[in-house]
Amino acid sequence: MSAYSIAIIEDEMVIATTIAQVLKELQYDVVGKAGSYSEAIALIERTEPDLLLLDIRISGSRDGIEVAKYVKEHFNCAIIFLTANSDRATIDRVKETEPLAYLVKPFQKEDLHTAIEIAMLNHQRNQPKKKEEYIIFQAARQTIKLKRHDILFIQNSDNYVQVHLSD
Repeated sequence: MSAYSIAIIEDEMVIATTIAQVLKELQYDVVGKAGSYSEAIALIERTEPDLLLLDIRISGSRDGIEVAKYVKEHFNCAIIFLTANSDRATIDRVKETEPLAYLVKPFQKEDLHTAIEIAMLNHQRNQPKKKEEYIIFQAARQTIKLKRHDILFIQNSDNYVQVHLSD
């Protein structure tokens, strides 16, 4: 299991601390906790976590859904909502942010673990694929195509060029 960096956005510090302890037991890296919109944004900008565990009801006039909207626009971060809210209006608002999971409180340790692993798998799969870069050249009347990352260095000596590969 990879040690994903996780930020907890939860205004009830007893709950946030409990979640942090569970995450540490599961060998995740908790980068911090925040209880309001402004604290959450500051934490996210400072730590750039892989994943947010985000409560909808947080302190202040802006809620967790607004945090998720901001994060979606400015960061490449997976989002899981952890909330007691499961009414239709809230779920409709949440869907706009395209979270990778939604857990209704109270939840079990195993539910949280499963949600994190599946969310991170899907988040990583949704990342744009890196285009493979090649170097193509002519040598001895044939075309040679090499992956750029396989080339250690190219050495020039008079009329010859030696290509040194990682294999």
